[in-house]
Amino acid sequence: MATKTKLGLVVIALAACVAFLGCGKKDAATGDAGSTSSASESSAAAPAATDTAKAPAAAPVNIDYAAIDKEAPVGRAGIDAALAAKGKVLFTSKTCVACHAFGKKLIGPDMAPVADQRGAGWMKAQIQHPDLMTANDPISKQLMKESNNTQMVVPGGVTEDEARALIEYIRT
Repeated sequence: MATKTKLGLVVIALAACVAFLGCGKKDAATGDAGSTSSASESSAAAPAATDTAKAPAAAPVNIDYAAIDKEAPVGRAGIDAALAAKGKVLFTSKTCVACHAFGKKLIGPDMAPVADQRGAGWMKAQIQHPDLMTANDPISKQLMKESNNTQMVVPGGVTEDEARALIEYIRT
């Protein structure tokens, strides 16, 4: 029994280490944060390894930082339970749980008060484009400082529908 407990603790510790390393600490040599860019964030998508033709240019990401910082908080009224349930699964599968929790600060901010502090546009931008937000949004810059300059990353990126589901889950 003790061996199973020790093995379980080792597995949990290893998972936590992998998750922490995936949170994207800035690279000291280059100053670059962990890879969070998607094709929609760059001015042109890179061609596929087997494709010799150039890929079409992706639309640039336009975020109105001043407007999203002034949005009313999303609050907790009228939560879509089915969408929130999808968001809960995504919160784990996209490894948000490695850095965020509800009711306590881990590496990143405590998620419990977010629905009462931020609007949907701000939350969506932070979820889908964390690198752009920490580079340009004053609130995100401050949150990154409070997180020991750890850049938020989202493995595999987040679609519009996934962002909506995550926001709905955070509202719960």
